[in-house]
Amino acid sequence: MVKEFEYFIRKGDVKVQKPDINLSKAAFRESMDRLEFAKNISKLKISKYILENAYESMREAADSLLYLDGFKSFSHEASIVYLAKKDLAKAI
Repeated sequence: MVKEFEYFIRKGDVKVQKPDINLSKAAFRESMDRLEFAKNISKLKISKYILENAYESMREAADSLLYLDGFKSFSHEASIVYLAKKDLAKAI
């Protein structure tokens, strides 16, 4: 069962804070760096590390959106639920 994003706020897995553009940009840059690293190690064919870094890259990108909108997540699940709530397909 998929939880609502507000569940994570009530539980304390997400903190409401002031939007932070600088932190958002930094998290996004780190996300892109990690994704580039995942691409580079793909030549080594070590799938465990490729997958871990690609996943962390996506999670950091999600966190950058959370920072921009005034949240800090302490839960991977909350970050993913937030992305689903944003309906990014409409933003493209």
